Amino acid sequence: MNPISHDLYQLPGQDELTPIEIQRDIIYVKRDKPVTVETAWTFWGPIVGEDSRHRPLANHWVADDPGATNMEFSQLENAQTVAEAIAIAHRAGIPAHNFLVADRTGSIGWTIAGKLPDRVGFDGRLPVSWSFGDRRWNGFLPSEAVPTLVSPQLDRIWTANNRLVGGASLARIGDGGYASPPRARQVRDALARLKNVTAGELQAIQLDDRAIFLTRWQKLLLAALTPDAVKQKKSRAELRRLVENWDPRASVTSVGYRLVRSFRTVTTELVLAPIFAPCVESMPAFNWHQFNYEPALWALLRDRPAHLLN
Repeated sequence: MNPISHDLYQLPGQDELTPIEIQRDIIYVKRDKPVTVETAWTFWGPIVGEDSRHRPLANHWVADDPGATNMEFSQLENAQTVAEAIAIAHRAGIPAHNFLVADRTGSIGWTIAGKLPDRVGFDGRLPVSWSFGDRRWNGFLPSEAVPTLVSPQLDRIWTANNRLVGGASLARIGDGGYASPPRARQVRDALARLKNVTAGELQAIQLDDRAIFLTRWQKLLLAALTPDAVKQKKSRAELRRLVENWDPRASVTSVGYRLVRSFRTVTTELVLAPIFAPCVESMPAFNWHQFNYEPALWALLRDRPAHLLN
């Protein structure tokens, strides 16, 4: 971005400055006046915010690239094997999605459907300047470079929007914020116990509402509700009774579950919000809730380092 005029920026390899384009879209509202939305666009994509130094941030997204948009995904209707389905998934022009597939022979596979960028000079986790040409996208990853798992590498596949790969494969995919792993672990453990699988058993896994993840939070809350703490406030006796006799399920009838879940939420805010406060102050859009912070949170609760306590 030009320091004198924020309406101009420089493209790699060009001496002349390029003006930012203002795109106008009309949204037609039922039974009301149309709304005009103006968006500032660069060569790489729309400006979506600012960094801590108030420099504009442009978002380069696969879905905004015409070369990454097509109807190839509909060809899955004709796929006969896992290999054919995965090949179609890699050609598909859609935003990246988890893709699990099985065929009539019992073969299974996992990959990412949609186009993935071939990043050069950075891993995509932090904003970088593309003005110098040393950091960029070199088109899209070829099919053979897209992380893929197929049988007989594995005999079961599960996903709950958690991270499935690490190392070089994770570097190719990038980290856009994964779901925390407890739900996936619960699915994995339930699948591991199955042998001659029936539809009913799979449905039971899908409907599993056990709150295994919150068990240690229930124990922590009970540890905090000591006899002295309960004496200080009458309502704490009822709180302890409900938590002690909780039904550890995400059920509408389990008051104890809701109390334990709320306890975790409040504790998380008390412990972590002050630590991330400088980040939020510098960039209000910063969202630390997207991190898989559970291990760090428990380390803080266990060790209570004085320099990090609220």
